[in-house]
Amino acid sequence: MNNSFGLKVIAVLDVNTLKLFKGDGLKIVEEISQYQLHEKHMHDVQRHETLRGSKSGLSAFHDAHTSKKDIEYAEAVRESISYIEDLFASGNDYRELYIVASTKLLGHVRSLLSTNLKKKLAKEINKDLVHLNIKELEKVIFA
Repeated sequence: MNNSFGLKVIAVLDVNTLKLFKGDGLKIVEEISQYQLHEKHMHDVQRHETLRGSKSGLSAFHDAHTSKKDIEYAEAVRESISYIEDLFASGNDYRELYIVASTKLLGHVRSLLSTNLKKKLAKEINKDLVHLNIKELEKVIFA
């Protein structure tokens, strides 16, 4: 991770919202866009079938990552990464990517981030800051 000056994409996300900001040097210049994530998805997590074919097995038969919240996190991160990749592919001169998210979301981001975006990743901030305004966000990111 390096800290050179230049245009940056600052992605601030939680499970419902992605905000993309344009940074230049140590300032946030503007909000590029804001997205509401996975509004249209509903999840119904089923139990595994037991050896007898019944679906009324113990809760231990659930997959490790099949809770509704984990599914929502993974889908929110996939959708967010898609928007970020589109932004980098749009021909702008963005050099770096800053990601601001909670611990759980950062874990999903690390596992789903493409190789090209991993090369651009300059900083990860482990906080849920999606509700801050630009000035408050700037203080936390560039402090």
